[in-house]
Amino acid sequence: MADEDERGQAGRAPAGLGLGERLRSARKARALSVAQLAEALRLEEPMVLALEEERFEALGAPVFVRGHLRRYAQLVGLAPDSVLEAYRAAVPASMSPPSLARPRVEPEAMRIGAWPLWLLAGALVVGLVIALGSARREPPGTHDGEAAPAAFHGLEPDAAQPGAGSGAAAGADPAPPPGPSPAGATAAGADE
Repeated sequence: MADEDERGQAGRAPAGLGLGERLRSARKARALSVAQLAEALRLEEPMVLALEEERFEALGAPVFVRGHLRRYAQLVGLAPDSVLEAYRAAVPASMSPPSLARPRVEPEAMRIGAWPLWLLAGALVVGLVIALGSARREPPGTHDGEAAPAAFHGLEPDAAQPGAGSGAAAGADPAPPPGPSPAGATAAGADE
């Protein structure tokens, strides 16, 4: 019963004092240092001082402030309900529920930048270069409209090379190189 009387008297600190001053007075009446109270509250000393100086925004969300104030009041012998009522009166916004609405953020997958278009354009350019390069290729051995060698006109590669081929053809004379024939040369010389 004596403990309740002490709480009632401490809870009824002079009405002219602000909440922070009431907390500081009760702490000093209990002969507690800021460091001792900080250890009991499991807070850092600047946070305890913020409570006593009514800098509640330094403590975070109102739900945390209310919890720290309740515990502080219990440790120094003040009535927690009267301390919380003084907090509600000092900071009316502390009782409003936190806003749960978040700004709408577009998912990363929906945001397509310019890089896919550049990638597609680059792939098309590479494809065109490859396609045009293969279409312009000329058969080996041809240059500026010259005829392709005999191997490209249906002759077997072995038959076009001298000394190659089957055993029966091995003894045969190789085909003369293309050009004016010796018979044509004598016929032209005979006309003179």
